[in-house]
Amino acid sequence: MRFTLFMVSPSFECVNLSQRPAAGGDSGTSRCAASRHAPSLCEGRGVPVDARFRAGCSWLSTAPDAGRHTHETPDAREGTLMALVTDVRLRQPRTDDLVGDRFVVAGIGGGFEGTIGIRVLGPRGKVLAEDSAQSSGGGFGVGDFSARVRLADPPRAGTRLTVQVFGDNPGLPDEGPSPGFNLREVEVICFPGSRGNLLYRVESGDTLSKIVRKVKDFTKVTVKQVVAANPRIEDPDVIVVGWRLRIPIQD
Repeated sequence: MRFTLFMVSPSFECVNLSQRPAAGGDSGTSRCAASRHAPSLCEGRGVPVDARFRAGCSWLSTAPDAGRHTHETPDAREGTLMALVTDVRLRQPRTDDLVGDRFVVAGIGGGFEGTIGIRVLGPRGKVLAEDSAQSSGGGFGVGDFSARVRLADPPRAGTRLTVQVFGDNPGLPDEGPSPGFNLREVEVICFPGSRGNLLYRVESGDTLSKIVRKVKDFTKVTVKQVVAANPRIEDPDVIVVGWRLRIPIQD
C-alpha cells in the first residue's frame, strides 16, 4: 500500500466539493474550500505538493478507488483520506519565569520538515533573538523540541520579554500566517547575567529594603529589581508574611 502525506496547520479544513464521476466520465473539479486558498491551487488533477502545503491541506491517501473525499495527485489516485493536524505547546519557560540572557526554550510540537521557530521580543515588539529547533516528531508528527536562546543585546534587568514558538511556515512572506503556524507565546522577566534566583520567605517585620540587606552576601540586587521579579508585589511598601519572593542572583 502506498502512502502519500501532506501536512500543515490545523487552522484550515480541506473539503472536496466534486462529485465522483461515473465510469468513463470526466473527473469533476476538486476544489479546496479553505478561506485562504487561491482557486488555482487545488483545482483539477495533479495538485503540486508544495502548493497544497501552503494552501493548508493535510491529507493521507491510504487506499485506491475508495470514497468521495479525495484529491488526485501525481503519487496517489483517489482514496480514503485522513486529516492530520499539527500543534505547538511551550513547556519552558512559563509565564513570569525569570530568565537570563541565555535560556532554554522547550516544548512539544511539529512544523514543516519538523522545524519549530523561536523568537524573543522586547517590550515594543522588537525582535531581540531568533532561533529554531527540530521536533523529534520529524516532518509529520508532534514531538519534543528544545533550544538554548541567546540575547546578543540584552535589555536592562527586570525587563519583560515575550517568547514565541511556532511551526515553520515555508510560504512566507506571501502565504499563510506570520511568523508561523500554531503561534504560542509567554511573557518572561529578564535579568541578564543572572545565575538563577534565591527564594526568600517573608518574615514578620520585613521590608523590601531589609530583605535586600539580608541577602547582600549572596547577590547584588535593588528593591526595584525585587519588585520587577515578583509581579505579585503591587505596592513596594506592602508585603505579606509567608510570601516567597524570587531574588535574582547577580554580581
